[in-house]
Amino acid sequence: MILGSRHFNRHEGYASEIWDEKLLHDIIPDLPAFDLTHIYRLTNQVGILQHAKYSTPNYHHGYCLDDNARALLLVVMAHEKKPSVHLEQLISTYLAYLYYMQLGNGKFRNFLSFDHVFLDEEGTEDSFGRTIWGLGYLLKTSQQAQFHPLVQE
Repeated sequence: MILGSRHFNRHEGYASEIWDEKLLHDIIPDLPAFDLTHIYRLTNQVGILQHAKYSTPNYHHGYCLDDNARALLLVVMAHEKKPSVHLEQLISTYLAYLYYMQLGNGKFRNFLSFDHVFLDEEGTEDSFGRTIWGLGYLLKTSQQAQFHPLVQE
């Protein structure tokens, strides 16, 4: 069973069950509630930024495949528990980033600067693995069938 907590979505204005709140609070009583505010803060029309300075996005480091693949996995899991238009928009953004970073041979670049300059010729095996994990998880969800054709490419 996946652990979890209660979540207040400031974008939609309601509290929702995301994971098993009681089990999580029994194990870690002081753990803050599940909240995607920082994810929204770090995400723009390109994808999720690699780093922040405290709670402020740090544009100096740009974007990376790993973080967008992890963000995709997170929002697909959250969408499974509580579907929302905002989460579908994030799924679309992260998927678009992964698609943009894919090379003709099927491999992926990893790093993109904030001004949209590719910073490597080919990503690492671990970034490739996380990307396949995120895409595979998205494919297994029937709720997100509109994204399946692109993922299957």
